[in-house]
Amino acid sequence: MARFNAESVNAVPVEPLAEAVLRSGIPFAVIAKNCGWLRADRIDSGDATRLKRRVGLATYTTRGRRGCRQRFISYDNAVIIAEAIGVAPVDVGL
Repeated sequence: MARFNAESVNAVPVEPLAEAVLRSGIPFAVIAKNCGWLRADRIDSGDATRLKRRVGLATYTTRGRRGCRQRFISYDNAVIIAEAIGVAPVDVGL
């Protein structure tokens, strides 16, 4: 199950944020690096997969279930991503 859901106190929907990430035109690896999310095997490269999973653009596996997509994200991570793409959090509905 996803870590955040509609009843989570600190959760926001990922759809507006995902749309803003796609509209930005910035490569996923660059956004991830700006967020401070680096690949374990290459510290000079951003972890694009982590970013995609956080905003619901990539699937993940949890508790044996494959193909899950994140629908909610913590407010704090949403703000970090919004700032990494150069938009104000309020512009993406935060």
